Amino acid sequence: EPSADDASEQAFLRAYGPVAARLVSRVGAAVGGPETPAGAVRAGVGAILSECATDPDGARLWMVESLSVGAAARERRAQTVQRLSDLLEQPLRELRPSPRAARISAIALVGGMLELAFDPVDRRAVDELPDVETVVAVAALPGHAPPP
Repeated sequence: EPSADDASEQAFLRAYGPVAARLVSRVGAAVGGPETPAGAVRAGVGAILSECATDPDGARLWMVESLSVGAAARERRAQTVQRLSDLLEQPLRELRPSPRAARISAIALVGGMLELAFDPVDRRAVDELPDVETVVAVAALPGHAPPP
């Protein structure tokens, strides 16, 4: 018979699935829109941050709470982060000298964005989320400089 912890993790995973699917879907649609690779990266970053702002409870669920629920929840979070990195890697392939550099850039971009957003998301302080330009500057995209 499953333990209470197993049951609560299963309930968490049932709630997590639709939140993560919506996030990945919106980011995929955003990345596919712009004509330039830099525009696609910017749109993908914007979609992640917008989703955090419009659904702070969902953002907290996938970004923060998933780390403390159990191993299966942490694995699902890792899969979500991987999918976001995969989506941003595609346009970065046109901006980087090699597929490996694009992959590393995508992982660093998503990881950096999550680190910048973690505390505001945890506190549901959506007004303190990083702005798109700051995050995009982390990616060192052509024509994008860090804000003053």
